[in-house]
Amino acid sequence: MNVIYYECHITIDPFENEDQRRFVADLVAENGFRIAKLLMEKTESTTDAFMSARDISFVDLNYRADQTVILLQTYGVNVRRCKIEGIIRDDRY
Repeated sequence: MNVIYYECHITIDPFENEDQRRFVADLVAENGFRIAKLLMEKTESTTDAFMSARDISFVDLNYRADQTVILLQTYGVNVRRCKIEGIIRDDRY
């Protein structure tokens, strides 16, 4: 199977307020990441915020993901998870 593009998701602690959300959104935008408009609810009644980015090159996306995680941690943002998925099908209806 051929991967048509790669998608990276970085999960962080939920935002405390709108100012923090805007700050983080501006911070990660330089590496091509966008903050999701929804929060993920976990079974243990906690929430996560997350951001994502896409690229056709795994190497480039992996580098941008590493740089983004370092940047977030430098500013005290708790990064919970970083994953990259290979997308083999993406149809919209």
